[in-house]
Amino acid sequence: MMNPVELLASINTHAEEYRSLSDSIWDRPEEAFHEVYASSELSAFLLKQGFQIRKGEGRLETAFAAEYGSGEPVIGFLGEYDALPGLSQKAGLTYRREKEAGGAGHGCGHHLLGVGAAAAAVAVKEYLEQKGVSGTVRFYGCPAEESGGGKEIMAQAGWFSGLDVCFTWHPASENCVISRPYLANIIMSFDFRGRSAHAAAAPEQGRSALDACELMNIGVNYLREHVPPDVRIHYAYADCGGSSPNTVPEKAGLLYYVRAGKAADAKKTAERIKKIARGAALMTETRLLSHVISEMYDYMPNHTLGRLADASFREAGAPGFTAEDMEAAAAFQLSTDGRPALSEEISAYKPSDACLPVSSDVGNVSYLTPTAQIYTCCYAQGTQYHTWQMAAQGKQAAAHKGMLKAAEVLALSAVRILEDPAYLQKAKKEWADAGICHPAEKNTDFLSVGRNS
Repeated sequence: MMNPVELLASINTHAEEYRSLSDSIWDRPEEAFHEVYASSELSAFLLKQGFQIRKGEGRLETAFAAEYGSGEPVIGFLGEYDALPGLSQKAGLTYRREKEAGGAGHGCGHHLLGVGAAAAAVAVKEYLEQKGVSGTVRFYGCPAEESGGGKEIMAQAGWFSGLDVCFTWHPASENCVISRPYLANIIMSFDFRGRSAHAAAAPEQGRSALDACELMNIGVNYLREHVPPDVRIHYAYADCGGSSPNTVPEKAGLLYYVRAGKAADAKKTAERIKKIARGAALMTETRLLSHVISEMYDYMPNHTLGRLADASFREAGAPGFTAEDMEAAAAFQLSTDGRPALSEEISAYKPSDACLPVSSDVGNVSYLTPTAQIYTCCYAQGTQYHTWQMAAQGKQAAAHKGMLKAAEVLALSAVRILEDPAYLQKAKKEWADAGICHPAEKNTDFLSVGRNS
């Protein structure tokens, strides 16, 4: 069996390339569905490593999949690389300073996420080469996790067909394997179109889109009493109808999130909200334009894979941080409760049905195949996601070390599945017993369409 030392040696062979690639993606932050540079650089690197590449088209233009090997099992790694709007930040600064006014920034660490998952895929590919065993490794370049549900669209298009198991990770300020589910999250937009008029001279001629929004919100507030206890409904005005009280607003719009512990409950609630929106349009004689932006399913961790990844994590160890790493991180640490600036512990794996208060389109993949996800420490403890503080730490040595450690843990977990089929069978049985859905049909010619060599 390839041990962690051998895997680490494999990853270290390309370590400087991985650090440079993650930094270059950080330098060129791209928002959802516009990740042209990141997807092209990652796919070019994997092509150079001997992978076959399938590239997306249309709305999935910045998606791609890289595959190596043949036969079963088919092991997938999920990568992301989209940035967040409004989080442009100069690297290493402990105060807010934009690189580009109003620009995007990597305030969720996806510049590390995609590269770390790709590094794991390369390590498994080299294992398959060395051992000459049956097996296939796939890396998925997934756009628009932050907004748009890239994996949801990829799943609908059949990209994850034939996967036996799937692994991914996320940069964090802790080291652990995710043992709890995430919330499902349905994101919807509601745009109302009315008729403008002078509010004093001819109010009877106006049809207020803003009134429709407010009536819809009132209706949804009454709905809150009649949904399952774990359902959460959030909203914001995307368009408040202008700034002139003397003009009847002809257009206004809302953005809604519906979260729940299970996708089915989120969908039922979303359907009721749509009815309320239609009612608001009827009451105000306005026209409604609604759109479901994304449907992120609840992430369901596979505990067989989770325990396997936990064992791999403990064998590989936490990232090794130096005194210099600690000192650099301490400048960003938000709390002084005695904890070190960077986490050096691996949290215990404790399965629970209590949902974490986050959502991700990784959940859509977990509905299709057994899936496991880990966190590795890349940021100072207390750093919050979607903040400039996280973006500022994205090129620190600690961030690179966490990224490479994630690659090592994911690759070691995949190799264990390749060498002991019992893990795979147990993971599949757990997934099937959960009654999530019927297993996807095997696609033996995954790269037959869109092959790019």
